Amino acid sequence: VQRIGEDRPRKVDVRVIATTRLDLDRIVQEGAFRDDLFYRLATTRLELPPLRDRQGDVGVLARHFWTALGGAPGALPYEAFEHLERASYPGNVRELQAAVARLLTLGTADAPDDAPTGAATLRAFCRTDVPYARAKDALVRAFEREYVVAMVEAHGTVQAAAAASGLALRYFQLLRAKHRPG
Repeated sequence: VQRIGEDRPRKVDVRVIATTRLDLDRIVQEGAFRDDLFYRLATTRLELPPLRDRQGDVGVLARHFWTALGGAPGALPYEAFEHLERASYPGNVRELQAAVARLLTLGTADAPDDAPTGAATLRAFCRTDVPYARAKDALVRAFEREYVVAMVEAHGTVQAAAAASGLALRYFQLLRAKHRPG
């Protein structure tokens, strides 16, 4: 590559990892995706089945999310663990992460029909068995995650969501990346 403002190229060693939920084979055939780019990217393809088809992975991921979100290692309640393993997860890994977050904050892995608001939501983060800094960090992480998802859903694109939120696009993208699973 040649940097802007420099007069000679530099050698670089890079790997590109790209992911999508789209059927790129079909999209390339339809002419909606450049075939030359597809073949450059598709040197090694890994197709990962949806989480609902990998039930053995649910337990491993649930334990990971439990500790990553501030739960005590080994303290994921067995009944909740069983419930998590029985669910189908049409939202895939992100849905499982949200279920574990609900379990930690609200004591249930079920998506509430009427999500608690205001003081009830705040109280869920005010656990007496967690130090202040950890509880505050968990609340901020949960807010950031939900805010970014809501803004993108409401505005359709990351650029529009960033503009509507009043955040710089780069910062909004960093927040979004920070809260993506694994």
